[in-house]
Amino acid sequence: MDVWPPTFIPSPTPLRRIVRSSSNKRKRAIRSIKAGGQIECESDHETRFAILAELDPNVTRIFSQPFQWSHWFDGKKRMHWPDFGLVIAGHPEIHEVKELTKLHDDVEWKTRCDWAEWSANHGVPYSVALDIHLQQPAQLRCIQDLWFEYNRKVEPLLTLRVQSLLEEIPQSIGSIIEAMAPPKPHYDEILALAAQGKIYIDTAQDFSLETLVRFPDPTDPPPRLIPFYPPKSGERP
Repeated sequence: MDVWPPTFIPSPTPLRRIVRSSSNKRKRAIRSIKAGGQIECESDHETRFAILAELDPNVTRIFSQPFQWSHWFDGKKRMHWPDFGLVIAGHPEIHEVKELTKLHDDVEWKTRCDWAEWSANHGVPYSVALDIHLQQPAQLRCIQDLWFEYNRKVEPLLTLRVQSLLEEIPQSIGSIIEAMAPPKPHYDEILALAAQGKIYIDTAQDFSLETLVRFPDPTDPPPRLIPFYPPKSGERP
């Protein structure tokens, strides 16, 4: 956690409790290795963001509701509990997850811009992840396909066999299956390895036997999946 400034040390446990009620039936929890436990999510958008952070090889740590901020803006005292703190590519970032429709309100938009500037002045970039950002093709492939369809454990020996085959060059899923001696891996087992972060996978196109996968070298990760959108006055989405 030494990547965080001394004044921005994230709490390992959420500082804002999500109150469960019958009026909000969308709350769910996901199990996160990078958070060290369960992440409780208040909306579908937060759930998608948490899953994406868990699948993004660039993200190494996830903190849920890790800060309680208090500051005066325009003569009014404001409180803020950002949704997520991430360590991504070795650097800290703050992420608030919002629906685009909620930012149509001028006061809400200005508040996000104020907090983004305040956070940046303390040395930590602040982003608002909108629902539209989490509906891009690559993000949806990871969330819907990898997480919900293929997120399962794979035998350690098979993991080592596939990784060994990928140490030299990236290969297509079909090439891996063809090249390996029996017992050959199944297509869904290769995707399960990607869902577990055991190999890197190309998310630019729909998954198929032609999809490229490569060795999970942490010094050479694929492009980040987590969107970054710093709110700025005069630049409404």
